[in-house]
Amino acid sequence: MTVIHGPDFDRRALIATLAASLTLSATFGPATAQPDLAQAAGSMLLMGFWGASPDSAGARAIADLLAAGRIGGVILFDENLASPSAARDLIGFLKSSCKGTTPLIAVDQEGGAVVRLLPQRGFHPLPAAKILTGMPDSETLRLYGQTARELHDLGINLNFGPVVDLDVNPRNPIIGALGRSYGADPARVIAEAKLFVDAHRSAHVLTALKHFPGHGSAGQDSHRALPDITGLWHEEELKPFAALVGSGYADMIMVGHLTDRNLTEAGRPASLSPRVIHGLLRTQIGFDGVVVSDDMQMGALRRSYAPDDSIALGIEAGVDLFVFSNREHPDPEMPERFHRVVKTMIAAGRIVPERITLSAQRIAALKRSLT
Repeated sequence: MTVIHGPDFDRRALIATLAASLTLSATFGPATAQPDLAQAAGSMLLMGFWGASPDSAGARAIADLLAAGRIGGVILFDENLASPSAARDLIGFLKSSCKGTTPLIAVDQEGGAVVRLLPQRGFHPLPAAKILTGMPDSETLRLYGQTARELHDLGINLNFGPVVDLDVNPRNPIIGALGRSYGADPARVIAEAKLFVDAHRSAHVLTALKHFPGHGSAGQDSHRALPDITGLWHEEELKPFAALVGSGYADMIMVGHLTDRNLTEAGRPASLSPRVIHGLLRTQIGFDGVVVSDDMQMGALRRSYAPDDSIALGIEAGVDLFVFSNREHPDPEMPERFHRVVKTMIAAGRIVPERITLSAQRIAALKRSLT
């Protein structure tokens, strides 16, 4: 597979391509079916909050945002999930605030070190990917099925997994060292990832392949700083993504906060790169589904970009769904900030409205697949 090393995409050509995609794509319907622009922008925003019960201030505030269509969903962490019964009450409350719409209720429940449903609080345990690769496929599928059904029963409809990064750097502090990868063999990673996706689809839970174009070779934790994978990353790391897209196993793809001088615009992370999202992922690999960001408040972005700039660059790059954990660096103004950036970009001619409605239609199509 040849990687794009050419110049940056022309913005006018990109706008024309997006507008044409909106009109021509049978998947998302004709342009006359566009949603309200404010609602469309809101559907692109997924936020975290503090609070584990419906009467908490954080839950009430986030429910108001959902009800008003200012955001399209939430991401839950272990702080939000005190017990199975408490989690069902909280999620039920959030869903009830959305009249006639389906919010995305997301969680990172990969297994091992990355779980939000903690066993000590009454949830089912799930081993790490590295451990599961040593088990028979039937046992892996059983464990993933148990987790997926638990998520569905709680009301969670999106699990940010599986990790399809190749374990090419065992000292990688956030992938290899935590056992989050299925291994260095693309074929093994692809097979295990299919078990993860199959189990979740059987339970009507969406998944997201991560972290495009491959986080396994990095030597830094993107939660703290922006890893530079130039000279470390190899095209083989694209194989799981390409194979899973080609075989219909990609509900969403999460783009990582990684920079590579041979892949991205100079110094820019993949998550904010048109060359990676529009060039490598959409054009070369052929993925036309939802592109989701990794947490936009991670150190990889926060240390180099002001919030408004990272949002604007992410929109230009082609991100459909923006994740803000709102935990270590809470920003209660984030929804208004996001909507203001969208309006400013449209008013300045930096994007066309169809850029926003196309993302909303991709997200809506995924939500319809849940039923």
